[in-house]
Amino acid sequence: MPTNTSEFEDLIGHSFRHEDLMEEALQEAGAGTPGNERLALIGDKVLALMLLQNWYQTGNSTGRN
Repeated sequence: MPTNTSEFEDLIGHSFRHEDLMEEALQEAGAGTPGNERLALIGDKVLALMLLQNWYQTGNSTGRN
């Protein structure tokens, strides 16, 4: 599990120009930031897509290495 932004960027293969927006997008809805629910939903879906693409490329149908 990534512990900082650069590890997360390495994991997904993307570098963010605006780290603050990336962190806001990945916050859980209701995490103390008012009004981030829609942005958090988008962040959740983007993260899920990136993780699924990474898993699919492994060719492992069980999700285990």
